[in-house]
Amino acid sequence: PPLQIEGTIVSSRKIRQFLRKKDLCSAEKFLGRPFSYTGKVAHGRGIGASFGYATINLPLTHSLLPLGVYTCTIVIEGFSYAGVMNLGMAPTMQRH
Repeated sequence: PPLQIEGTIVSSRKIRQFLRKKDLCSAEKFLGRPFSYTGKVAHGRGIGASFGYATINLPLTHSLLPLGVYTCTIVIEGFSYAGVMNLGMAPTMQRH
């Protein structure tokens, strides 16, 4: 029989639905782990560093989450750091 949580069959479609609704708690319950993005860090323009903030640019071909700002945990070489993640454009940082 299919795996169910609270009477709902666990499926990738259901998990994607949770993510599109920003329901990370339910998505993570169905995944059995925290939702995550992985990838190779890309070099940016250095704008964050000029303000004294360490930043990471992670190119994504598509995002399961809606565009927005999220709290996150960044793991680099086994060390965890609290952070803020922006998915989408950074309108305050556009060149004028």
